[in-house]
Amino acid sequence: MTVFLGVIVLKERIDRWQIFSLLLALSGVIIITVQYGKIPWVALLLAISFGLYGLVKKLSNLTAIIGLTVETMMIAPLALGYLVYKQVEGTSSLIALPMNVLILVVLTGVVTAIPLLLFAQSAKCVPLSTLGFIQYISPCIALLLGIFLFKEDFTRVDFLSFGLIWLALGIYSFSRKDFLNSKLKKRLWGRK
Repeated sequence: MTVFLGVIVLKERIDRWQIFSLLLALSGVIIITVQYGKIPWVALLLAISFGLYGLVKKLSNLTAIIGLTVETMMIAPLALGYLVYKQVEGTSSLIALPMNVLILVVLTGVVTAIPLLLFAQSAKCVPLSTLGFIQYISPCIALLLGIFLFKEDFTRVDFLSFGLIWLALGIYSFSRKDFLNSKLKKRLWGRK
């Protein structure tokens, strides 16, 4: 979705290897979706919302820190209102938490802010199409955690799907004009 927005809205150009890698990744996603048996609405909505978020960050003239401050100022009243509502309703456990846990909960804001700042800064520095393709890394990390840490099943269909996505990531990465020097790129892709 992010690559699509970069190409359609921002008129970013992608070369034939990047198009090929996108088709490979799309094939992997289609295969895993067919195996799932229904349209993954939550995943689609997340892809759309994060693609739009990246587009807004790319188009924004605000610095990363100012942008995050504005976002926080917009959402903080809603979050605080929800906390007050849950407390008045009697279903909040926030006050019942031990102090060390409460401190950890508060620190999650800092832990969340750092990646958001880095994302906002990177959105300004790289094409949105590249940023979108790199976003495949996060689900791949989640997959590896699921397999090796939580011992979840990894079927042949999963292997085929993620194999296509990983191959696409490799091709996309090596196809970047500024990623490799021109001599090595000529050898790899046969360009003169």
